Amino acid sequence: MCAWRDWPRTQDARGPGEASHGTHDFYQARARTTQRLIEEKGFCAVAAEADWPDTYRVNRYVRDRSDDVTAEESLRGFRRFPTWMWRNTAVLDFVGWLREHNDRVSGGERARAGFYGLDLYSLYRSIEEVISYLDRVDPEAAKRARERYGLHCRRQSDRQLDDPQSSAGVEVVAHPTAPVPSRDRPDS
Repeated sequence: MCAWRDWPRTQDARGPGEASHGTHDFYQARARTTQRLIEEKGFCAVAAEADWPDTYRVNRYVRDRSDDVTAEESLRGFRRFPTWMWRNTAVLDFVGWLREHNDRVSGGERARAGFYGLDLYSLYRSIEEVISYLDRVDPEAAKRARERYGLHCRRQSDRQLDDPQSSAGVEVVAHPTAPVPSRDRPDS
């Protein structure tokens, strides 16, 4: 890592990377680096290699928009393997710190740092979250989303494919133009 003073102030994004999964020292170092980027360089978003619905629950907590009272509660959405990547003491401490930071920061909502996930391993939970949100804010958009997701998915009440934590019970059905996942190809 380059010297901290040499990091340009104009840089829009930084990624400490994922050198190792599961080492406490790495998680602590990543948290400290991220804290410094937020405090000293004005970064306002943490993008994690994690499922979108789980991290958005944390995001709501750190931005004081959640029913969760503690950082630990906000991390309870991480139920799918590997839970240890996100439900560990280093992440718990970081989430608590981020909430405290946001509570202290002046400048309104835009000045608060968020916590976002980039993965969609929980595809069906993500679909449920999107539709649930749209049902509340724009029912017509929710209807269109159901139709569009229907191009790729078919609802089944008892079967859950990739995300056993999901209550959606949605099975992937290949759209005529969609590539077949490699695990389903006989030559893979």
